[in-house]
Amino acid sequence: MRRTRRRLSVGAIYLAAFLAVVIAAAGFALFYGGNNIEGSAADQATPPVTSPLPEQEADVLLVPYRAGSVWGYKSNTGEISIEAQFTDARAFSEGYAFVSVAQNGATVYGVIDASGAWVIDPLYQDAGAFSGGLAPVKYNDRWGFINATGEFVVDPTYEDAGNFCDGLARVLSSEGWGYVDTAGALAVENQYDEAGDFSEGLAFVGTEGTGGTQYYLITSQNETVAPVSIRGVGVYAENFAAVQNADGGWIFLNRRGQQAFDTVFDGAGSFSEGLAAVQVDGLWGYVNTEGQTVIEPQFAAAGAFANGRAPVQNAEGLWGYIDNIGSVVVDYQYLSAGEFSEGYAVVTRNVECGLVDVYGNYKTLYLLDSTGEPDGEEPEAQRTGTVNASSLNVREKPSTDAEVLEQLEDGETVTILEEDGDWYLIQSGDTTGYVSAEYIELSE
Repeated sequence: MRRTRRRLSVGAIYLAAFLAVVIAAAGFALFYGGNNIEGSAADQATPPVTSPLPEQEADVLLVPYRAGSVWGYKSNTGEISIEAQFTDARAFSEGYAFVSVAQNGATVYGVIDASGAWVIDPLYQDAGAFSGGLAPVKYNDRWGFINATGEFVVDPTYEDAGNFCDGLARVLSSEGWGYVDTAGALAVENQYDEAGDFSEGLAFVGTEGTGGTQYYLITSQNETVAPVSIRGVGVYAENFAAVQNADGGWIFLNRRGQQAFDTVFDGAGSFSEGLAAVQVDGLWGYVNTEGQTVIEPQFAAAGAFANGRAPVQNAEGLWGYIDNIGSVVVDYQYLSAGEFSEGYAVVTRNVECGLVDVYGNYKTLYLLDSTGEPDGEEPEAQRTGTVNASSLNVREKPSTDAEVLEQLEDGETVTILEEDGDWYLIQSGDTTGYVSAEYIELSE
């Protein structure tokens, strides 16, 4: 049977966090119409344990920046907090970040604190992010989970793994996908061909059969809420899940797995701050949790609300931000725009990446094609392109088997960093990865 790993929040525009602060999702009350669906929250060698992780000040905001071919971190003031020195710099989560260095011809990841000091030595082939005190890491070609001291709570025996969400994390074995809990116990047996993250006590799973994949909505006790006729897994937010139905249209499911609103949309994103982006006749607007249109479809693309702002794209391909009544509060001027978090969002314009606050104040982070040349030299302009597909995966490596980092929607603008055969290395907001060149229309 095919064991695939699907993007979890399908149809969302810029729903992945672009800032380097990764906020663990808060638990929501589990209800629908007054009826609750209850949910509970190897032989491989183990690397040596380093000293426990120190505390970090809660108000530190650190964002990755690039200088030449190496990465470091800047603060929200635009000042360098950690000098560029790493081959990769992941987002900070729960006060710590995975970064990589080159050792003996290989790239290995470890953990640093806000001062840039190593707190877990670089030992891992790959890593996720800390959530609930645990992080997935790849060690000796297998995935497990470490705690804040670097000890394995779940031994590295799995073929793949996701981050902890709602106290459970997806893990893939030869039998299929299942879920482990924060104590390292297998909470849901490995049995599914597809599995999404838990959110608000629910998750979508899929089992392949002769007629295709049959999807189900389950609780954390592996109780089936309902079989659902959808094309891929989704994720719940504010009691609704945006999913693609069997006919290819986008709908919202309630907590019982039933269609919440009569309207079928051309595209849809997750609810955030009471609103969800939806596409009608090629344009994007927003509906509320009753399915009513609050902001009329008028944008070429649209993202999720955070801090009272949502990124939207105009007909010319430029991004700005609107408030929750649809008024433009940050002018259209960016080539890409991420969601706000803690009052800041990552944006790109011309050949640079920067931060913008909720009032539109901008600070440069780094040049998109930074070469390390002295200040004053004009950087060579990079190519840009537009996504020419209803949904385009951004992958970690130039392979259809590689992990999906982000999903881009039709019409989104990307910066092309390199060509690799039939693939482009692109940057979109704070995400850098590979896309199939077939689905990128180059800008003139």
